Amino acid sequence: MLRASEYNLICVRSATRIARGFHLSKPAPDLAFRAAGALIGLAAGRLLALGGAPDGGLALTRILTEELAAGRRDLQALVRRWVARHRSDPRDIDPETAAALAHLARHDAPPSQAAGRGSDPLIRVLPVA
Repeated sequence: MLRASEYNLICVRSATRIARGFHLSKPAPDLAFRAAGALIGLAAGRLLALGGAPDGGLALTRILTEELAAGRRDLQALVRRWVARHRSDPRDIDPETAAALAHLARHDAPPSQAAGRGSDPLIRVLPVA
């Protein structure tokens, strides 16, 4: 068992374990690695919670992740992709999100007031965080 004193953070991007005179460097995870881990954890949790059923909310999160990873910040393009995903398979998207996407498709603008009952929108902000 290693003692706390055997660990030493030498800089933001790496950690070193000191044991018996050896220094074994191990890079600390960078932001992209941590973000990927957060998304994998989210996907695993949703899979378990839904019993393996399709998850439209997670599909919308993936689309947002792809847009951000590509460096795109075009909200209208993002909405078009979300609406297209919803139209291709609406069965696995919660009713509140489906209504918002239908409104976006019809009016090219978000609803003036959201119902705010579901938690699915929260999973889509993970890539932004």
